[in-house]
Amino acid sequence: MSFALRFLVPGLLITVLCRPAQAQQPPDTIYFNGKIITMWAAKPTAQAISIAGDRFQAVGTNAEVLKSAGLRTKKVDLAGRSVVPGLIDSHVHPITSALSEIDGPEPLFHSIPEIQDYIATQTKKAPASKLILVPKVYSTRLKERRYPTRQELDQAAPSREVIVDNGYSSVLNSVLLKRMGITRDSPQPKNGRFVKDEKGELTGLVLGAPQLLATLRGSRKTTAAERLWALEQMQAQYNRVGITSITDRSEGPDGFRAYQTLHEAGRPPLPHPIRCSASRSPSQSSLRLPFGSGPSLPALRSGPPAPVRSACSRCPP
Repeated sequence: MSFALRFLVPGLLITVLCRPAQAQQPPDTIYFNGKIITMWAAKPTAQAISIAGDRFQAVGTNAEVLKSAGLRTKKVDLAGRSVVPGLIDSHVHPITSALSEIDGPEPLFHSIPEIQDYIATQTKKAPASKLILVPKVYSTRLKERRYPTRQELDQAAPSREVIVDNGYSSVLNSVLLKRMGITRDSPQPKNGRFVKDEKGELTGLVLGAPQLLATLRGSRKTTAAERLWALEQMQAQYNRVGITSITDRSEGPDGFRAYQTLHEAGRPPLPHPIRCSASRSPSQSSLRLPFGSGPSLPALRSGPPAPVRSACSRCPP
């Protein structure tokens, strides 16, 4: 009996056909003395696996697999460590995620007082005319389990423009609401909502309506070199935690070129397929994309989100 597996072992991800029987030729590498998670109901765990080229040859006990070793077979003692299937993340933004910290780590907030302290500190550091942006604030991560109100932001910076933002929901303080022309009588946006309290007053929370806040969320322009740095930084993090395939959502031509540049330089970011979906409609994006699906870049795919069918460009589908 044979069965197909995709495994993440140090530096290697491959889709393979595993056979409990002995291999036909000595394997290149044997990983033994570990806990191999097979995801196969009949044999959920094993002690060892052997690999030749891009195929697993055998999976079983240490004794069963080690006896297939040849003179040149590399033997890796896992010392009880686990080997798990690779993880596929179907919605990531690796370039923008890393670029958000190119000038330093973003702060982590656990409560509304921490947000207020951060704002107060920024009022002393940033020029008076500069908007104070508090990034990556999610109500589920705060002790209060809610967003701060505009009044709480006003307490920290009564005369400055402040926005607490996560890209989907934002809280604007009173000064910024006034500058944006948003009042209790403003019509609700078609693709969002101005949240009000029980008295009908604005709380400052704006849900959705990205077109209204786009200029407030604007970031500085980045260079091609910075985008390459960002992509490599995030892919290293993905590999570190066992993410072995990704879908990079809403990417643009500059992002596509970053992937292409790494590929052409022989520095592919991951040893497995990456699917990029464009930020524009296919008819608009296809005219500017530096690559598409095909043999020239077998590990990279452009187009609408879809499952990655093969874990390795060298392996059969």
